[in-house]
Amino acid sequence: LGPVPGTGSVTVLIEPERGKALWVVPGDVGAVGNPPTELLRSPFAQLVYQPMSERVVVQGLRPGRYTLVWGYFHAEMPGSGPVVRSVDVPTQGEVSLR
Repeated sequence: LGPVPGTGSVTVLIEPERGKALWVVPGDVGAVGNPPTELLRSPFAQLVYQPMSERVVVQGLRPGRYTLVWGYFHAEMPGSGPVVRSVDVPTQGEVSLR
């Protein structure tokens, strides 16, 4: 079985690191905390915890705008915090969060 017809996918390029997670949240998300624990209360989101590959493909997304968040799941991230990017599905097929 594959994705539902009419849905899209996005490929996210990351540098895998222990303790980090990738969130795919529908719509535009404003600022997120450090760590982004408020995303755990999102009514709907996809979470990929500690991806092992530099290339993560998220499938089955309905067309529209999504926010990608790459950061530590439980700990504060040094520097400016999690990486946050918006993406339009299906028009934008690959996004780098490196």
